[in-house]
Amino acid sequence: MSLSVDYASLVRSVARQLGYGSVYSTGTVAATASTKTITLTGGVWPAWAGDAAINIEGTVYGITSRKDEDEILVDSIGDLSSGKKYVLVQSITDDKADTFLDIQDVIDQGYREFCFPAPAQEPYFVWSWLLEKKAIDLKHNTSEYPLGTDFGQYVDNSFVYKSGIDEPPLSLISEREFRAEQARDEGKGVPRYVTWRQKAFTSATGREFELLVYPTPESASFPGETLTGGDPGNDLIEYYMRVVPAALSPAAPFPLCGDIHGDTLLKSCQAVAERKLGDDAGIYEGKFKERLAASMAVDRAVKATIGV
Repeated sequence: MSLSVDYASLVRSVARQLGYGSVYSTGTVAATASTKTITLTGGVWPAWAGDAAINIEGTVYGITSRKDEDEILVDSIGDLSSGKKYVLVQSITDDKADTFLDIQDVIDQGYREFCFPAPAQEPYFVWSWLLEKKAIDLKHNTSEYPLGTDFGQYVDNSFVYKSGIDEPPLSLISEREFRAEQARDEGKGVPRYVTWRQKAFTSATGREFELLVYPTPESASFPGETLTGGDPGNDLIEYYMRVVPAALSPAAPFPLCGDIHGDTLLKSCQAVAERKLGDDAGIYEGKFKERLAASMAVDRAVKATIGV
């Protein structure tokens, strides 16, 4: 048994605090659209399962009735193969799905506030566990590379060629400095500068960002490489960036912070639930601030050790 905090344990704590019912997550489920049935493997549906909401790998359904010990019914559902992870919560509202959506809102907000804490003594704080190593396989005659939907508007300045090329690290410069470099000439060769910028906003996809490299890569500058996106080689650059984590769910139950900061995340969710109930900060808000300070102290020590 470990002290880790996962999605099911967060749901259980928030449900209890909000005054909702019991939580159940034993086994896995499958669903049949034609019969509107959710079938359980590896457990027995509790007696209250007919008055409940279920989250199956990120999608919430309201339960209409408990058919028997391994089947419950819903108004509508698509076919789902066996082995799907889920969490079931006893409902206290007529719209049963609202019960789970309220809990999910609290967990999402708590996770967000923990990952991106408000500034205190320093302008901003970047957790070491939100810094992930990424790689870009350079393409011939291509200088623009999408940073992905998890890009958190922060790139560490340590860009290096992974292997196979005797070149110094690339320099991270501002977008203005980058445009000035481009204005001097449109040369091609081994990239030496990088910058990141926001792409044109579209409401369909949200805000996205991209990385730019200069000079534009060309195959002649990388011996043995065609720069067509094949196997990684000496045209691969690596860097660290801050990620925006995906929402927690039965399919992705573990937070990026790891076990050592799990209680801080729990206290963050409890503080959000506290505000949701009374719109005032109270005992859980104070506990969250205590745990947040402790987590930051631990993380500073980690960053000093690993040189981030």
